[in-house]
Amino acid sequence: MSRTYHLVILLGVVWLIGCSSNTVLSTKDQLQKDLQLIDQYIQDNGIDSVLIDDSEIRYVINKEGTGIKPILSDIVRVDFVGTLLDGTVFDSGNSKDFVVNQTIQAWRIMLPKMREGADYTIFVPSSLGYGFTGTPSIPGNSILIFNIQLIRVGN
Repeated sequence: MSRTYHLVILLGVVWLIGCSSNTVLSTKDQLQKDLQLIDQYIQDNGIDSVLIDDSEIRYVINKEGTGIKPILSDIVRVDFVGTLLDGTVFDSGNSKDFVVNQTIQAWRIMLPKMREGADYTIFVPSSLGYGFTGTPSIPGNSILIFNIQLIRVGN
């Protein structure tokens, strides 16, 4: 086949992709969209005392802990519930152990802020959760809400 034929096919594929109705947002635009949806959710649900981390994670301290704070290499034991913005529970666990640096980015950011005994609700933009790919139970670009209770730091 000629180079011209290949070029025509390539241009046709590029044109079809460009005309697709599935618009992919830039990371910055997706973050802005997520933050608008999170802020609207917080407002619509009358959630008070919301703090904002430098990473743009919104969070509520339901209960301050009094114990130690974990570092990224620590094992932590937590109770947690993870939901989508529509309330669908996608994961939960009681007395589950995790190494902090082997969790999603949002947990790596927020767990070191918590002390043993703390209970936080965190509102996670998709880029700090499972991103545009998602998982089998979490659609791509999903905003996540976690209620996390830090039970213990260390073994």
